[in-house]
Formats: sequence, C-alpha cells, structure tokens
Amino acid sequence: MNQEEMVALWEQHTAYEFVVKDADLAVATMVEDASVMHLPTMSGGFGKKYLRGYLNRPGFGRDLRLWL
Repeated sequence: MNQEEMVALWEQHTAYEFVVKDADLAVATMVEDASVMHLPTMSGGFGKKYLRGYLNRPGFGRDLRLWL
C-alpha cells in the first residue's frame, strides 16, 4: 500500500467512525489484530471483535463529540 492509499484508507476509517458512526464499517478498515489505546480514558482493546463493541460503547463512537 502506498502513501496515497494509506491516506485514503485513514480518511475512510475516520469518516465511518466519526461521521457515519458505524462501528462495523470502521472496524472493516482495520487489520485483524488491530489495537486501540485511548490514554486519556485508560481504555482500549485488541482485535476486531473487541473493538467493534468498544466503538459502540456509550461515550465513544456514536456519542463522541469532537471539540476543535
């Protein structure tokens, strides 16, 4: 995968997670052994199955508000 393809995949992933708010679509853009570590909340996990649930938790994914 070249840099342009990686950027396109990242943009697709973030759109699925934060705009569409669909954990299944967001997780589909990840590798099988994906991991997330969200240090401010000391939460995260490993693997697509766990991360799908993690992204659907209240306060994350569907309920997340980004303040820029």
